[in-house]
Amino acid sequence: MLDRHQWIEARKKTLQGIKDQVRVLLGPEEPSITDYARSYKETFLDRWDHSSRRDLSIAIHRSKIVLGGDFHAFAQAQRVHLRVLREYEGKLTLALECFESKHQKYIDQFLDGSLQEDEFLHKISWQERWIFPWSHYRPLLMLALEKKFQVVGINKYFARASGGNLYKRDQHAYGVIEKLFQENRDRIIYVIIGDLHLGYDHLPVLLEMGLGLSSKELLLLYQNAETLYFQLADQNVEHKVEILKASGNRFCVMGAPPWVKWQSYLMYLEQTYDRDIAEEEGIDYTEYMVSLIEFAGLDLKLSFSASEDVQVFDSGHELFWEHLSNDLAVNDLKVARYHIQTDRSFFLPKDSMFYLSRYSLNHSSDLAGQYIHAKLSRRKFNLWNFPDDFLKWIWVQAVGFFFSKLVNHKRKAESLAQIKRQLSAMNPQDFGREALQLVLEQRFCEFIFIYSGKKRPRIQQPLEFSSYIITGKILGQMMGERLFLAFNQGRVDRDKLIEYLTRPLDGSSKDFERFYYNLAKRFESSTQINLEGYNL
Repeated sequence: MLDRHQWIEARKKTLQGIKDQVRVLLGPEEPSITDYARSYKETFLDRWDHSSRRDLSIAIHRSKIVLGGDFHAFAQAQRVHLRVLREYEGKLTLALECFESKHQKYIDQFLDGSLQEDEFLHKISWQERWIFPWSHYRPLLMLALEKKFQVVGINKYFARASGGNLYKRDQHAYGVIEKLFQENRDRIIYVIIGDLHLGYDHLPVLLEMGLGLSSKELLLLYQNAETLYFQLADQNVEHKVEILKASGNRFCVMGAPPWVKWQSYLMYLEQTYDRDIAEEEGIDYTEYMVSLIEFAGLDLKLSFSASEDVQVFDSGHELFWEHLSNDLAVNDLKVARYHIQTDRSFFLPKDSMFYLSRYSLNHSSDLAGQYIHAKLSRRKFNLWNFPDDFLKWIWVQAVGFFFSKLVNHKRKAESLAQIKRQLSAMNPQDFGREALQLVLEQRFCEFIFIYSGKKRPRIQQPLEFSSYIITGKILGQMMGERLFLAFNQGRVDRDKLIEYLTRPLDGSSKDFERFYYNLAKRFESSTQINLEGYNL
């Protein structure tokens, strides 16, 4: 395993490599934008201390204006604001940079239902003027409808990106916000705007000076600052800290490692720039997957000649299904079809073939981990013969999730409490209910073994093979989370982990069952388990 210094330097190198690729696509950065960004970067040279979601929530409720930073191409950046807004109770105006102020009548018409979504996006020229995925921002508007928030556009479009135009956009946004502030003193104004605008010398100072706001009345909410991340990494607490706070009512949510958000930007740019090529011949993401395999294996000092055998497909490859039809047995073809129809990615070890339903870092690095596992265990076959392959399927999903956590340690698995809440909200005939019930029963069987050493056979036998697919994914993520924790805590060292990963999966189900339950016990040996409510 890499020592701490090597771990940090490897991540910095990866981050810089991704930024270099972004710069190749965008071209050299204009000096005026570099100057504009300086104020933002200087923010993180101050002292920042650990804080909490509770402290952030209290501070937001005391504020009159919240300036929330946004990394536009990174969906998780918008989800952070979605979570904050979902918890807020009270009157609120949602001021969005993604909408131009001159399009306010269209925003109002869309929200009151008099303008259909497609027509709305056409009228505001979303694809031409904002360009970032609508799917990232749509949930914010749906929440605004649900909670009766006012929604206002604050942007002004400039065709050319420059520091001067960024300043002009600050001034325009200030004018819109100033008017809202004077007209609606009883509402908090929650602004979602690009990160760089939160540099103190930009929009914050305009609002502070222009509106006479105190430090408690203006809250600045940053996200995923690189300087702060590597400071936390130096202390080996980057995986523990979620919220940081500095003087002047400034908070920073540390929701993702910096290379994850920049990888999302790179993927967005590549898909955008290659759209014309994609329409003709499909985009080749083989190099992307190979780089993920290399990154995922870094901490375990594993290397593979992935570029020699990896094949990557998506829904745009017309011959992919024909290839599967010629290569897969009837049962495997049925399971592959289910994955494709339900927008699920999968990996076929025989030909090192990846099907990516979406180009997200978490999905892709999960499959990269499955590739590494298949190479180490010499697996060339699928594990889709249920129920016989059920525990093996869970283990493969666990390994994939573990490797995805090495790439993005902020990724989280569902908890049993979440599963129980989902079940309680379901009707008896709802799709997915059978799978969630199987999740609880299998975990109960594992708990019994951990505490007593006895194996309790599962009572439930799902009627649908899809229930095994869904359950295995959920349980695999839970197990992968526990494996990652055990690895980080030193309860499972590199040599022992490699021993687990090289274990062949072609033995009998009975032999593997013993291996699986012993793993479950080892990974959970220091975890407090509450059996209350799991009497099945």
